[in-house]
Amino acid sequence: MDHEEDNVMNTENNEENIPETPAENDPENETVEPEETASPEGQAAGTPDARTPDARTPGTQTPGTQTPGSQTPQYGGAPSYGYDPQTGYYAYRPAKQPRPTYSQQTYGTPRNSETEKYKKSNRKLKIALIIVAAVLALVIMAGTVFTACGALLLTYKNRSNSGLTLPETGDQYEEKDPKDGNGKVPDKKDNKQDETPAPSSYDINDWIKDTDKDESNPIVAAAAVCSPSVVAVTVGTARGSSAGSGVIWSSNGYIVTNNHVVENAYTVEVMLANNKSYPATVIAVDEENDLALIRINVTGLLPATLGSSEDLQVGETVIAIGNALGTLANTVTSGILSAQARDITVDGQPMNLMQISAAINPGNSGGGCFDVNGRLIGIVNAKSSAVGIEGLGFAIPIDTVKSVISKMVENDSSTLRKSFGITSCYEVNESNYADYSRRSSLMQKLEELNGAPMYGIYIASDGLVDYVDDTNTFENGDVILTVNGKEVTCIADNDAILEELNNGDILTVVVARLTAVTSGRRVSYSIEEVTVQIRVIEMYR
Repeated sequence: MDHEEDNVMNTENNEENIPETPAENDPENETVEPEETASPEGQAAGTPDARTPDARTPGTQTPGTQTPGSQTPQYGGAPSYGYDPQTGYYAYRPAKQPRPTYSQQTYGTPRNSETEKYKKSNRKLKIALIIVAAVLALVIMAGTVFTACGALLLTYKNRSNSGLTLPETGDQYEEKDPKDGNGKVPDKKDNKQDETPAPSSYDINDWIKDTDKDESNPIVAAAAVCSPSVVAVTVGTARGSSAGSGVIWSSNGYIVTNNHVVENAYTVEVMLANNKSYPATVIAVDEENDLALIRINVTGLLPATLGSSEDLQVGETVIAIGNALGTLANTVTSGILSAQARDITVDGQPMNLMQISAAINPGNSGGGCFDVNGRLIGIVNAKSSAVGIEGLGFAIPIDTVKSVISKMVENDSSTLRKSFGITSCYEVNESNYADYSRRSSLMQKLEELNGAPMYGIYIASDGLVDYVDDTNTFENGDVILTVNGKEVTCIADNDAILEELNNGDILTVVVARLTAVTSGRRVSYSIEEVTVQIRVIEMYR
């Protein structure tokens, strides 16, 4: 029987079993609850009607057989039977269909489930991960291959340089160090000895390698010649320490620097280019020209070669060498001569200076300004430090320096004398004790503990003392009692002892020292005798 006949029979059977609706019932005003469905006569309540889809074999209903008035099937829910207000009949309302999957026979075109979408996205992700893993594997393999090739090439190169047979030429080399002079050495630049000769003269050829002198950078050549003639200067004052630079003026220890570098100095120490330090003495100063002459007890120094201010031209290359920042000795910077004869006021003092563009930093004061031929053309003394200003430095012209320093050297009356290296001390005796003790609580405490005033030499600064043991030193306020077993009460006693000694001899000095011991809130004082060993030094006075 075809589908149309089935539809007619099903419709007739449904109508025979539907009870008639009373006339007085108004379909539009009556509310029917889905649970209150009428049961056919003779059928137990709650038992599914044989004519409903629940009693049929699953899957026998065909498309187009829905009961008139039924709603469009939706997903989820359960079947119901009740009064349909739109048709005025009791009608079957089919169950809402479960969400279809590809494994079910459904009406219309099958729908893709969420699970299937999730699986598809997982498959795409897996494919992407596989591709990325493959690319990474290729990269790692390529890197391994290149590394292996590089190692082989390096091994081959090392074997070639070690004296083994070179396949390209077949030359044989003995397995010896190419620098020891034995065996056949390849004629290569890398195997030549590369040592700078020790300074013995002012000739540039002694400083620049013979193989490079024709093609050398002029700044490199000038720096090599001039650097040994520039020193670092460290100064101790009542306010602390500071640093600057200086230029060796003569081989017997004269050094030029700025007056503002050594002004009010208790101690002056010079460090040469070989990093050796020596105590220095201020010989003379010129505040107007901001120049100072100091001296160390060292001979055989390499003085700077002097140039001339008249030969300078604006725009030519200049280099500045100095102790930049007070810690970077022999720093080299380059620039040009920007101008000559600038009238500049420095610390209230009018000066005539030359202007350079080479970088100048704190600590460069007193350093040298040189031309590319290695000649000293000025002494660096100032830099404009205003915000936003760069490349603006100044130097004292060399002609001015020559005139001032030559007079200082000529008038120098200092002599070389032996010294303890104590740079500041006070000789206290009966005549001046009251003046000193009135301002010194230390002296008052010493007098209280000693039962009488303590006269002698009070140490204030040990800036140049050469200690035998750096852990056993003088302290501020120590009073010298004996030197090498001899009692000392004044500076003349020290000088007499020093005259009998030589530079470098060891002195045993006994001092009286005020010590304090704290116990809780209580402080107790005592006088102790401390022994310190030092070496005799020689310096100009």
